[in-house]
Amino acid sequence: YFYHTAQLQKNGSYKTVKHPQTVHIHPSSGLLQQMPRWLVYHELVLTSKEYMRNVIEIRPDWLVEIAPHYYDKSDVKELAGKKMPKALGAKASS
Repeated sequence: YFYHTAQLQKNGSYKTVKHPQTVHIHPSSGLLQQMPRWLVYHELVLTSKEYMRNVIEIRPDWLVEIAPHYYDKSDVKELAGKKMPKALGAKASS
């Protein structure tokens, strides 16, 4: 599911990486309160919003490492020099 990735935006929503689409963490997810910067999700569910279900936090450099045929560094570069609002964008552990 490496192609199901999303990056946190400044407004608290997520945007899918390859085919930009606004998505949100499903309300039942344990990661909803943590708001990690990068996620891989299993499926999207459309209700009142497009929700990601079965999410896991990742580091963006993992994408280039495991799928260099699909991602390059420009796809996964961080929002350089842009700060996230407080309480948004916890970083994945090494």
